[in-house]
Amino acid sequence: MKKIGLALVAGLALGLVGCLASDDDEKDSKDTVDSGVGRDDKSPSKQDDVSDDTTDDTSDDTDDNSDDPSGNTDDTTDEPSDDSTTDEDTTDTTDDAVTDDTDDQGPVGADAGSGKATEDDGGSTVPNEPSPPPPLELPAECTQSSASVMPTSCTTQYSCPAASVYGSCTENGDHWNCSCQDSTHTLSTSLAGVTGIEACEAISAACLMYESLTYDGDTECTPYSQSTTTTACDDTLECRTSVDLGGGISASTTEYNASSCTSDGAGGWNCSCSFGAVSATYLLNGSDTAPCELSLSLCESPDDLTFEGDEACQTLTSSASELRCDISQKCTSVADVSDGITATRSLNRSTSCLPDGDTWDCQCQNTGALPYSFAVAPETAPLDTCLVASSFCGTLENVTLDESVSCETLSQTASAASCEARLNCQLGREVEGVLVSRDQTMSTVCAQGTDSSYECQCVTNGESMDFVLDGEATPFETCSAAVERCEDWLGP
Repeated sequence: MKKIGLALVAGLALGLVGCLASDDDEKDSKDTVDSGVGRDDKSPSKQDDVSDDTTDDTSDDTDDNSDDPSGNTDDTTDEPSDDSTTDEDTTDTTDDAVTDDTDDQGPVGADAGSGKATEDDGGSTVPNEPSPPPPLELPAECTQSSASVMPTSCTTQYSCPAASVYGSCTENGDHWNCSCQDSTHTLSTSLAGVTGIEACEAISAACLMYESLTYDGDTECTPYSQSTTTTACDDTLECRTSVDLGGGISASTTEYNASSCTSDGAGGWNCSCSFGAVSATYLLNGSDTAPCELSLSLCESPDDLTFEGDEACQTLTSSASELRCDISQKCTSVADVSDGITATRSLNRSTSCLPDGDTWDCQCQNTGALPYSFAVAPETAPLDTCLVASSFCGTLENVTLDESVSCETLSQTASAASCEARLNCQLGREVEGVLVSRDQTMSTVCAQGTDSSYECQCVTNGESMDFVLDGEATPFETCSAAVERCEDWLGP
């Protein structure tokens, strides 16, 4: 009986120890789950709230310029914040636990071409998607001072904390031609997606939101006017380039590009054309009909024409002495267009040279182009020196002078939210053993946008570059940084 009692007590003790051990195992298992070890990836956790949202929205706006023939950029660095979740003694670290939320909206039409991109977890480059423009709305604090609404026009005036703004619009087909003015600037554009008083409200809001607009959308050209006879033709295109202002509203600028041709009575056509900043005059041979459409395309894509071979130059005026030579010539050259059609181009060229030691310093300039400067060895007759220089000048048209670039700031000014600089830049390249240089002026303008960043633009010789700089520096310092960017743009 005593042995049986001892055995029972021993059995109960072992059972109790087993239960306690089982409870400890369950507690260890529970602690393991709570600390996140072995957690199912699909279950909710603090890490699920960690995202990698990278938005790089950059913009650059420039003023609208519309001509009717009837008289009518980015250095933004997003700083990521690394989030990690710690539970008790266990730390969970996720490689992509980086959050970069960018909510600022840059001004419409900015140059999002800073080349910025983010790298995903696999190391590949993922381009950023630009954010949509902010809503085109007047501030809630603005009150309407006056308004006038007609079937095809409207005018409004609003008093706002920052400034009073005046807007007016007139219907023009499926667009409304609008302009606005506040205390600092004016803005003119053509609006689509809005009509009547809403158009005036939209342009007033745009005036408060944007210093200027950059029309960076696709350009659409449609026939504006055409006329053709057996001896002449005229052709005009209406080309519209737009920018999205959000909310279904877009702004656009309109440019009219034209061409006209007349028969020369000998099977050729004397044609003149203009497209954007390009204008030219050609003699087109080989076309049976008036080639206005062809002529216009030559101005639209002037690089498609290659004028090769020797020029034929006729001397118009000349003078020479031991101290100087000058010559003015009319030079023609021919390029193949297509299907047996050729384009003969005529241009006037002036060349002058002055002695400088063992060489003569020369400068030549074609009609509508910037002058080239270079040095040549003198000929026996001073006038021959100018003839040699003029012939060399004819080979420089397709040469890009970008081997060396140096710019000198002529003037630089700044206001509370903008700055402007004017530079003289010298571009150079060695051509056939001769150092050729050219001076050209360049303007740099920056204006502060709604997100405090600066929209900047370089303009020189009919070309431009847009970019964005951050708003950390003063306007004057921003202009100095923009000048460096513009000088790099001109270089190799």
